[in-house]
Amino acid sequence: MTFCLAVRPPAEGTVAIMMTGELDSSTVSELRDAVAAALATRPARVLVDAGGVTFADSVALGALVAAHDSAQVVGATLELTNVGPFLHHLLLVTGLSRLLLAPGVPAAGENPRSMS
Repeated sequence: MTFCLAVRPPAEGTVAIMMTGELDSSTVSELRDAVAAALATRPARVLVDAGGVTFADSVALGALVAAHDSAQVVGATLELTNVGPFLHHLLLVTGLSRLLLAPGVPAAGENPRSMS
């Protein structure tokens, strides 16, 4: 599946990044570039909509953690929203759900797509 990334310009202090497809070593540079550009605008928050992500590897997880850390350095938060079942499970088993998931993301066993 092709990877696609779109960025919604800052609105009310929030930049939204939407991803679809496979986030892996061959596509993660697009996410890194988008996060860097978003943080350059000094938003209060970066929301990464991962609803269309069908696969993620360890390089992708590392990039998400690095993005989170970069956001903190500039005083912003970075949170994953609309996380699909594959990525949700991956975040849970790696222990990264507490670090990366936006507040209100369902706990294990709940439907990860029912977030607001």
